[in-house]
Amino acid sequence: MSDTPTIADVFAPAPAVRAGLRAAGYGAIAMVVLFLGMLWLPIAASILRLHVLGAPDEKRTLATAPGWPHTWTNLLAFPGALGRLADDRFGFRAELVWLNGRLRYRLFGELDSDQVLFGRHGRLFLTSHVKGQPFSLIDEACGVRTGPAQIAQAAARLAAVLAEAQRLARRSAFIAIPTAAVLYPDDLQPWLAARCRSFRPIVPAIRDVLAARWPALSGRLLYPIEAMRAAMAVGDPIPLTNFHWSGVAAKRAVETVAEGPLGMTRRREIALGTTTEGSDLAGFTPGLRLRNRVEAPVYRGSGVRACSGVACAAELAPFAAGLNEVSRFRWESGDGPTLLLISDSFGVRAAEYFGEYFADVIHLNIAYDRLDAEHLRRLRGVLFDKFRPDTLLFLFHDGGVRGGTGAVGAGLLQ
Repeated sequence: MSDTPTIADVFAPAPAVRAGLRAAGYGAIAMVVLFLGMLWLPIAASILRLHVLGAPDEKRTLATAPGWPHTWTNLLAFPGALGRLADDRFGFRAELVWLNGRLRYRLFGELDSDQVLFGRHGRLFLTSHVKGQPFSLIDEACGVRTGPAQIAQAAARLAAVLAEAQRLARRSAFIAIPTAAVLYPDDLQPWLAARCRSFRPIVPAIRDVLAARWPALSGRLLYPIEAMRAAMAVGDPIPLTNFHWSGVAAKRAVETVAEGPLGMTRRREIALGTTTEGSDLAGFTPGLRLRNRVEAPVYRGSGVRACSGVACAAELAPFAAGLNEVSRFRWESGDGPTLLLISDSFGVRAAEYFGEYFADVIHLNIAYDRLDAEHLRRLRGVLFDKFRPDTLLFLFHDGGVRGGTGAVGAGLLQ
């Protein structure tokens, strides 16, 4: 046998090298298996509906499964629709959204939304109702870049609404509720506070135009900011990380309106109870646990029966698709006046305490864009011909006065 080495012998790896190669091969296989397992884990979670956390309360509509494409245009759009569905529905999405929000805030002080902002003293502000329009809500409430022509137009629309309301009910008014930027200017970040101070809040500006051009109507634009400031002595008018007001402020505002301009007498007493609730802005701050001490009504012993939803009034069932909120508060015994309260999302808290003055309080938050002209006409008939309210009130927060007045005037009172 020849001792001359062959090519295979020359280039064959040493035993130690061969062992290393085998180990590396096993490691690569393990990495591939691990990678595939990580890919399949969220798929399995989606199929089996496995989650550690509940779905976050996101302030948008998540993508839904697209229908089967029947046209060339639909076929071209189909991959994108599937991609959006996968982005919004993949397994453990809620947990990853939560983790992303928590890490961004803890590491960089950032919130994963341009619609909210932490100010001073821990106060959280809603800065915009619309994604991509940062600070539009605060600018509107503070009157930033709202010129005389826009104020005059808003006053004219409000005057038309008040004039029509006067024809529909014996008593009527429009209530504008100050939001946190106006009520807590010292809690705004300094640059934003300086910008707000450079302008006049929109509600007093509109009231001045009403007083000059429609003096008989100006007293029916009510702005209970002093009542809300007085509520600070016993509670927080707007909880620290909330957009909406608390019961202590609503109760004081209702007392001011009912016993002042409306000339009403309190006939029932609804107590305030203290509780702890999650922030109503939590959907903008995934990963952060935000809770507030809030004051809420206690109906026990008040003689007032509370009801929520379209079922509170069978006459409203045909309009359910266009009603964001419905609530009703009625005395359990005794007769008295009827109030119809048309509002934005701030209205329900006020409606609760109007139950101290009115035997029947009917509160609606209407989505005008979801009701066509015929449904709006029929809804108007139900509200004014069937319910026949003695008092008609409109209530919107200060950042929504112009939009709310336009919607009410064009939608409900046209």
